[in-house]
Amino acid sequence: MYVHTTTSPVYTCTLCLAWLRKDDMQLKVAASLAIGNFACSDEHTAHLMENETSGVLIALLKSHQNPHTDLKLQHAVLGCVRNLAVNADARRALIEQGTCYNRRLKLYVHR
Repeated sequence: MYVHTTTSPVYTCTLCLAWLRKDDMQLKVAASLAIGNFACSDEHTAHLMENETSGVLIALLKSHQNPHTDLKLQHAVLGCVRNLAVNADARRALIEQGTCYNRRLKLYVHR
């Protein structure tokens, strides 16, 4: 088995974005957690906002609303979106993509 060992941010984002689009819930959760960790710098957050990653995350939140079967995914995606929202420019873009920022609740996603 070949394991890709590059640390390229572009490769990492591309791989995680592909995982978010799979039907496998565990891959979606893993990708969301990885993206959330990756989004801890302004440079990485800017890259994630430039490609389709943030839109895919918002779509996942909107389409996975069952608290019994989707709780792990919701937790992972919300944590990821919250990390993205630390950056002021990304926060504005996330609001435009369907999230509403609330200082007390931290984040709410429109259905």
